[in-house]
Amino acid sequence: MIKIIMLFIISFLPPAIYAIWIRNTEKYEREPWQAIFIAFLWGATIAIIASLILEILLSIPIYSSFKDYSVASFVIAVIIAPFVEELTKPLALSLRGVKKEINEVEDGLVYGAIAGLGFSATENLFMQWAFYPMDSFYFSF
Repeated sequence: MIKIIMLFIISFLPPAIYAIWIRNTEKYEREPWQAIFIAFLWGATIAIIASLILEILLSIPIYSSFKDYSVASFVIAVIIAPFVEELTKPLALSLRGVKKEINEVEDGLVYGAIAGLGFSATENLFMQWAFYPMDSFYFSF
């Protein structure tokens, strides 16, 4: 159990620290913590789920178009995935709790960056989980 907790801490602590730093870079009219949390949570959850669904839906015609799966995987990783991920992250700006707080250009930059940090936190967790030896999860408790 402690290893799983450590994976979450390692994945989420650096992006959370950067989110705090980005929020505090504004000298005047700093963004409220609630809206910051909503944007981070959006990036860490809904944007990830939406990206997965869209990538799966868009990869079906790609895999059926190419005979070589390595070329199809390359196209998906280089073209489809970045497009879809960068499309879903800024949708956090349209949430009611965030939208009402946007009154200057910097606010959009702050919330967009923080949604991206939430996305990166979950992405880090998935990557670490994928490369962590699973047998140590079962036998070391």
